[in-house]
Amino acid sequence: MKKAIPVFMILFFAFSLPLHADEIVKTGINVGPLPSVAYNTDTGFQYGLLANIFFYGDGAIYPKYYHNVYVEWNRTTKGAGLAQIEYDSEYLIPGIRVTADLSNIVQQTWGFTVLTGRSPSTTLPGWTRNPWDTRTAFIMP
Repeated sequence: MKKAIPVFMILFFAFSLPLHADEIVKTGINVGPLPSVAYNTDTGFQYGLLANIFFYGDGAIYPKYYHNVYVEWNRTTKGAGLAQIEYDSEYLIPGIRVTADLSNIVQQTWGFTVLTGRSPSTTLPGWTRNPWDTRTAFIMP
């Protein structure tokens, strides 16, 4: 069995190599959609879609691309979710690579607790809740 795995790997890579030197040049818009399915005991069953959209134009710069858009949407049965759009291009503004991300993340389990499982205001004397700052849950006096 130990000898079969390397032999299998060599055969797999040998047959996966291209048989000819000519490469197909992609042009226009190419879309690669995929379903998103997962399970986690904390967030439950996840379902959604994602897609990677490439714009190659006339194919003059292939395998590079002019514009790339990544889109993802998913939800879980326990209420968490993600809606995300990413954009990447070197050609939107000449000479500057533009990368942008717009995300909406819904997470039901971002609570802040210490190792005892209770909030720090009840376990650490002098700690109080900061009502003005949503990034820092508790502050020291």
